[in-house]
Amino acid sequence: WDKLDSKIKHFKIRTKFFFAFVITSLVLILLLGSIFQYISVRILYKNTQSFTGEFLEQVSNNMENKTENLMESTYELMTDSEFKYQLRSNAEVIGENGMGRYRQAVRVLGAQHFTIVSPVSAFYARGSLNELSWWGKYREGHSITETDAAKVMEQCAEYMEDYNTYWFSQGDRIFLARNMIDTDTNLGEVYGTVVFEIEKDFFEPIQSENKMISNDSLIFENNTGRL
Repeated sequence: WDKLDSKIKHFKIRTKFFFAFVITSLVLILLLGSIFQYISVRILYKNTQSFTGEFLEQVSNNMENKTENLMESTYELMTDSEFKYQLRSNAEVIGENGMGRYRQAVRVLGAQHFTIVSPVSAFYARGSLNELSWWGKYREGHSITETDAAKVMEQCAEYMEDYNTYWFSQGDRIFLARNMIDTDTNLGEVYGTVVFEIEKDFFEPIQSENKMISNDSLIFENNTGRL
């Protein structure tokens, strides 16, 4: 340091001014660069926050419309007179026709109500006598068994004690459960439950090249706060 200090003392005034100017300029550039970076980050953060809020509001509105349409399509099945008759069948009717014919009648109704483009891929039902039936879209190499249907209905029973409508998941599968309520009388009696399995892409509302928000980063809650 002594040698450096000695050399600096022997510099000409012009040289000293030049070094002072360079050092001052570098300090100012670093200071201005830091300020500019800070301001840029704050602006980017604010714009991203604003964009995200508007985007999520749009996603929410779109999902609300899709869900309302889904609820209407499930309601159409639940108010179908033939479907209501099947789920309210007494032991004598089922005994005469047989459980196989009863289940087949329910499956035919499912195929009539839910086309290939419907987000409902399957449904599982229990009627007034606790009898089990189901319907599912055709998938090569996959069919719904009675064991599969029973597991879905068992899980549904855990949630439906206090609710008439409930969303729940089983692994990566999403279900909408709805109670069949007697609207023909003023008693409001529940005489059956239907669980609708929903296609996975129903909850993938983002169809965009924008990677700022992806379907993998969205979380949905049901009416009790379950994810």
